[in-house]
Amino acid sequence: GVDSIRLVSMQNPAVPLVAITGGKNPPTVTVHKPEAGPVLTDTLNIEWTSADDGPGPLSHIVRISPDAGATWRVLASEFLGSQLTAPVADLPGGATCLVEVVASDGILCGRGVSPEFQIQNKPPEAKILFENERHLIPTPLATAVFEYGERIRLHAEANDLEDGWLRDSALAWEMSGPVAVAGTGRRFEP
Repeated sequence: GVDSIRLVSMQNPAVPLVAITGGKNPPTVTVHKPEAGPVLTDTLNIEWTSADDGPGPLSHIVRISPDAGATWRVLASEFLGSQLTAPVADLPGGATCLVEVVASDGILCGRGVSPEFQIQNKPPEAKILFENERHLIPTPLATAVFEYGERIRLHAEANDLEDGWLRDSALAWEMSGPVAVAGTGRRFEP
């Protein structure tokens, strides 16, 4: 295996400009947590051990997959520790989640993967923004002023941690009161 890389000037090849020294073998990584078990609803605790036969500290990339490794999301990069905590509220849910830790000695990499675990799915997050004939109205809506008879437009933003941004066809509007009005899409003009 490769255990060092040197950059030298052709004018003075005996003196390296910079050198990276790793081990002769790839690092080893064992992920201890999370373990298979109950559905996580609050905090994801990740713990691992990594080792190398090289001289320097190991740098880590920590990733999570909600779908058994089909897609990955980076939680941390160039991480020097061996523990990481992430709030579950910020993570996509799934029944076949994995954590992967990749350790690098600067040249070679090794990886460890957790057993499958579950994170509770979350409902989509949505916002409604109002626009009058003059400009967009900032939230909170309590600060908005509309003239009598003025036309308004409503704009929707809807995102799901598991599915991404929702398509226009997935959004439906209902307005109740003396007159009921309904519509679909990102924009609604009652």
